[in-house]
Amino acid sequence: MERGSLRQFAVLTWILLIAGCTSTAPVLNSKAPDGPSDSTTAPATAPIGVISDTQIHESRGTASRYASKAGDEFVEVTIRTGQQVIGSTDILMQALKGVTSLPIVLHLGDALDVSCQTEWDAFVRTMRVAGGNTPWVLVDGNHDGFYVGNISPTNSTKYNVGYWNQVCNQGRYSLESTLSARHFDKAMLVAANVQHVLALQSNADSSLNEVPRNGTCQNLVDGPIACAAWHIDTEHPWMSYLTQLVRLPAAVPSEPPVYVLALDSSTYLNQPNVDYQYALLTGVKAGFTPAQLRDARIMVRQLPVDARFFIATHHHVNEWRASALSTDERSELGGLLASYSFLNFVLTAHTHEGGWYDHKVLGNPLLELNTGSLADPPLYYRDLQFVRSGGKEWRVRSNKHLLNVASIPECASYKPPTSDSGYTVDDQRSENDRLHDAPKLTRKVGQVFSALRHFFGFWNAKHEELRPQLLTYRDIVRASLPEDAGFYYERWEGDEAPRNYQSREELEARLEYLAWCSHKSKCSVTEKGNLLKKLEDELAPDSKLYPQEVLMKAHYARLCAAVSAAEAVGNEDKVVEQVIRNSFSGEYILPGSWQR
Repeated sequence: MERGSLRQFAVLTWILLIAGCTSTAPVLNSKAPDGPSDSTTAPATAPIGVISDTQIHESRGTASRYASKAGDEFVEVTIRTGQQVIGSTDILMQALKGVTSLPIVLHLGDALDVSCQTEWDAFVRTMRVAGGNTPWVLVDGNHDGFYVGNISPTNSTKYNVGYWNQVCNQGRYSLESTLSARHFDKAMLVAANVQHVLALQSNADSSLNEVPRNGTCQNLVDGPIACAAWHIDTEHPWMSYLTQLVRLPAAVPSEPPVYVLALDSSTYLNQPNVDYQYALLTGVKAGFTPAQLRDARIMVRQLPVDARFFIATHHHVNEWRASALSTDERSELGGLLASYSFLNFVLTAHTHEGGWYDHKVLGNPLLELNTGSLADPPLYYRDLQFVRSGGKEWRVRSNKHLLNVASIPECASYKPPTSDSGYTVDDQRSENDRLHDAPKLTRKVGQVFSALRHFFGFWNAKHEELRPQLLTYRDIVRASLPEDAGFYYERWEGDEAPRNYQSREELEARLEYLAWCSHKSKCSVTEKGNLLKKLEDELAPDSKLYPQEVLMKAHYARLCAAVSAAEAVGNEDKVVEQVIRNSFSGEYILPGSWQR
């Protein structure tokens, strides 16, 4: 092994040990604040929907040493099961069915995973199809605009934009020498999210430059977003942000208005990057720039006298690291938290776990509700509502809604892959996980050698990663398409001819062959990626190729496979059991609310 390769692997190991948005859970006091109480309560707001961490994953790009199965030996969520990857949008659709009867859906970030254009397109498409007319608000997370949720590559960094583009380039496809799919950095993400904000407003035809910035708000008061301020920096994408002030629908007109201040906790003055001397990783540290915090303070100063607000961010409160902020940041954040209108309540995500926690930040008491994910077990979403007791004391009420096979009637007859199929959850486990009961030395040796195999044989690792997706899609095709259904698609640039499958059986046979073949020309990653992309598009719920009945069968086949796999991943996991206990439904008195 060459010295340079050893150095690369050492760096990889270090990155994977500390990176990843679910690797650090908050160590917090689970006792909620207490205070005077009144037995008579009345709703102050209508309930809203809360979802988070969908992490739609682009897996069909160029193989990578650094975002591959090698990482599974160190960070459990580097590569999820193939069933979860192809069913991520179906899980999101199922969650949206539970909240679209509510007036607003709040997404707390990490809609994406690698942060590719294809991931954003799939997310927006799903929100449009399943969300109907329900307005949704995205609070950007660290996976939204940063490569695998940790760094912000540029042309001058070692892991540069070209590298990021290739990982995002589904099917390694090019059209006239231009990549068909590219990276989606923070500036691009904020610009796209701003366009969504504008589309929610009554003046949806306004251009970017016509809407006031820095919290002046005049042109946005007529829609669901009461106010929005943003900064888009294409030269320094990590400094871009979008801050939104959203009014929650009142339960009755006489109640004081309640707003959510959606703060982007992944905006940084310094470039998130990794090198031998210094690392700022967005997956383990929140970021607020003084400019964004100033915008937020201007926004809340404009609220009506009787209004109240709470804060929503992606990162949990411990990752704010308030004591380590600069003087300007501490001053701005402290002023925000000390505001008379603040309900001393923060809604967060990021941990993929969840619970109710109390804090004291810059001298201010806070109640935090940290919610779970739609990517890792236990899958769940929440509703959220504010109530008042005795006409003065404020409380927050939230119910957890688990997503599992038992909660989905259409999954009652689903049968997971058999033990000899080659694509069960156990077949996809890392060596580290498989050896969890072995002696520590045996486990460590197995872990390192497995990581080395995948790290240096990264093309073979990519074939292994795609195998369960291809076999699961074979099952989906079998469950949904009529026997005589044809399937045609154009292949990549330079290939000999388009593919035209005359029947379901022919398509099934090709998927089976591709799953088990790893020859670079007979069954390339390129062909596999293109076929998987075409299947995703043509069997999507809004596709025009097949009748709706066929598309719904495909949707539920993907959904049941994904939810079943997630359950199997978390089966008998003590962390999952603890999360279910901590993230209970409940109602809490907000700290200090009885004093106002």
